Amino acid sequence: MSEYISTADHAARIRATLKAKHKITSRQVSIRSDNYSMGSAIRITVNDPTVSAKLVEGIAAPSESIDRDQFVDILSGGNRFVTVRYSDDALAVIGGRYLAVVQAAADELATLPDKSSSLIPIAGTPFLLGCPQNWGYSLWETDHGHKQQANDVQGIARALGCLMLERGHKRPPRVETTPTLRLVPPPAVEAPHTYGCQAATKLGHACCCPATLTPHVTQEA
Repeated sequence: MSEYISTADHAARIRATLKAKHKITSRQVSIRSDNYSMGSAIRITVNDPTVSAKLVEGIAAPSESIDRDQFVDILSGGNRFVTVRYSDDALAVIGGRYLAVVQAAADELATLPDKSSSLIPIAGTPFLLGCPQNWGYSLWETDHGHKQQANDVQGIARALGCLMLERGHKRPPRVETTPTLRLVPPPAVEAPHTYGCQAATKLGHACCCPATLTPHVTQEA
């Protein structure tokens, strides 16, 4: 017969594994265990925006125990649920890393006549932004299809940030920008407005003809 392990002990084991294998502290990831009449739960909150929730899920998953019937419906009583989520502050930071590039893609998408059938690459990522049926936004991956749906660009940025964090990207994407070329007009040649061409010639000055802006020396009559 297998040894009984309480929900609190499972939570303690998750903390210990995070610290021993990944040097993740309780301040970075908080873990709570609760018991109630029909079962128990382990609630995990990732507070550090550099920690992947997917990593934490992989460590915590073996602690979950859910009984199901032949139709895969959950049976009531004795179940132990495990949930992993980011704190609101961490999620804001994660989404903020990608908000600018998602907004740029959304702005480009808005200029297209048929937004619902278009996908715009999100700079610095392998993802694309879509706008299905002219409502909300959808997130797509180049090689793996549809990933997420959200009402606004903030929601897409958060989803994108979480997906990129799972792949080890903890900083905003580096986007190569083309320098803006600015045409600078040539300096204007100032004409001697205080005296005429003949006076300028007598004094040894060159004057500027306003009609052509071509400097010339006026011959004395």
